[in-house]
Amino acid sequence: MVRASISRNFLRFLVLFLSIILITFIALVPYLGAQEIMPLNQVKPGDRGYGLTVFSGEEPERFDFEVLDTLDYGITKYIVVVLSGGPTDENGVEIIKNGNVFGGMSGSPLYIDDKIIGAIAITGQFLKKPQALVTPIELMVNFKTVAFDFLNQYLDGSPDVGSSEYGFTAPDNIQQLKAGDSYMACEVWDDNSDLCSGPGGTVTMVNPENPKIFYSLGHSGLGQNGIVRVPFWKAEVVTMMPSIALSQKMLKKTGPMLGAVIFNGPFGQIARFGAMPPYIPFTIKIENNFKGTLERKHLFAYTPNLGMNISRVLSGMKRLIDDAFDADAEIRMDISDLPQIYFRGTSEELSAVGSMANIFSDYAVIPNIKNITATLKARAKYEVMELKKAEIENVAENNGKLDLKITLLAGNGKFFTNNLSITVDKKYLDKTLRIANGREVASRILSSLGPSENTVTLLNSIADRNSLYLYFTDTEDVPKPPEPITLIISTDSGSKSNIGPPLMEKTALAPELAPEKEKDDNLAGGWKIQHPKTPIIEILSKISFPNNNYLISGGKDIVLTLTPPDAESQPQQKRKRKFWVF
Repeated sequence: MVRASISRNFLRFLVLFLSIILITFIALVPYLGAQEIMPLNQVKPGDRGYGLTVFSGEEPERFDFEVLDTLDYGITKYIVVVLSGGPTDENGVEIIKNGNVFGGMSGSPLYIDDKIIGAIAITGQFLKKPQALVTPIELMVNFKTVAFDFLNQYLDGSPDVGSSEYGFTAPDNIQQLKAGDSYMACEVWDDNSDLCSGPGGTVTMVNPENPKIFYSLGHSGLGQNGIVRVPFWKAEVVTMMPSIALSQKMLKKTGPMLGAVIFNGPFGQIARFGAMPPYIPFTIKIENNFKGTLERKHLFAYTPNLGMNISRVLSGMKRLIDDAFDADAEIRMDISDLPQIYFRGTSEELSAVGSMANIFSDYAVIPNIKNITATLKARAKYEVMELKKAEIENVAENNGKLDLKITLLAGNGKFFTNNLSITVDKKYLDKTLRIANGREVASRILSSLGPSENTVTLLNSIADRNSLYLYFTDTEDVPKPPEPITLIISTDSGSKSNIGPPLMEKTALAPELAPEKEKDDNLAGGWKIQHPKTPIIEILSKISFPNNNYLISGGKDIVLTLTPPDAESQPQQKRKRKFWVF
């Protein structure tokens, strides 16, 4: 009896265990089946299916759709659908019916017979029905530029790129996003707040051959197409915001950084779990405007929008200073293997920070920026004057040097004159020199020279941007750099991460387009830009203002022509008259 009882209990346990396994398997079938693709040529009007997206919180929910038609514009193709179903609001009305297609649903996967057909990508404003264009899944997984194969350091098989220097630690279960989940890719973010500037969307599909890769969005989400390195987080839907024009999801990033978007293309994004993108810590302080110092720390991803993003954040901080004041800015920029860049000037100089960041953080160039600090100090308003004249009263040679007597006239309603005595090298005789404020000189340096120690030295020599500088440049004699190379576009389906049928044959990269790889471990990605001949820019003298309440704008050219030492001291000889007799 005991044995029989044990046998019956064991059978009950076995039946219960197998039932749990079966229920779990059935629950997972939609996600497992979703890894199968239904090609575009099998999708036809009248087909019905379901989609996945997050309507509230973090878990995706199902909604329904019907195929209206397909569109073929050559390379670009779409499936036209109308949505329905899904969760309801507090009044029992379908959220989709009330708000149509929501911004943030981009990338939401659609399935017919548990096979994925594509991702919601485009909708319109003021629609009466929740209609959308769907990007076919074949375009999302197969369309890549050639650069994806030979420049991307995050491709299949490469190790996760992490750095304790930035405080990034991959969570134990880093592959924690699935089809239908919301995510945010942040070009600018703050680890201690919800701040995230960048596209938010929905995960379309995790690559079944490589679970570290997922596809999303269904359209371009960043300013640059091609190789990118933008971190992403899982996102929570705070609320749905229906609108007559265009409804939106309100998203906020949640949890730890999970990896990086590594490719942004016209038909969606490709991201990799565990990939660690480089980024720049930027600390901004405001002094003298509040009872205490206001301080914020932002983090900026390396993208072509880096300079614009920095300028945008600095502009927002500047607006916190009362209009009764001007603001002085002090900037410190730490760059690997180079001296620190330091300069000070009015808050207008903040625009130069973005330009510097673009130059010193180029994807393919080392050194890279390690840290930036900007301090804004509120102060009494400046009186701005324009440089009206810059004249040389005398140029005299003295022991291989040239002694200059220069008169400056500046004004804007009121005027002041400044008489200067400056000594320069004789090599500048008969050369054109220029007098301009530090902001103009810095702009010339940044636009003419590459990221080098000479550039840093020059920028630091004009650290006081509120002063005028006498300088020489031969930039007019330097040939213009060649036109940038245009990469060949390819839809390669040969890499490990591609699934589904190819769109067209692979286009080989022409040998002359492939950059020469440098054997230098310090190079980011192993690539280095070869700069053309660099011009000469030399700072000859700093010209300070009478006091720190004035600013002088504009610039003037002067030509150093030697004045003969006895030209004015000797009287003119009278011309002898000649008489002719006829």
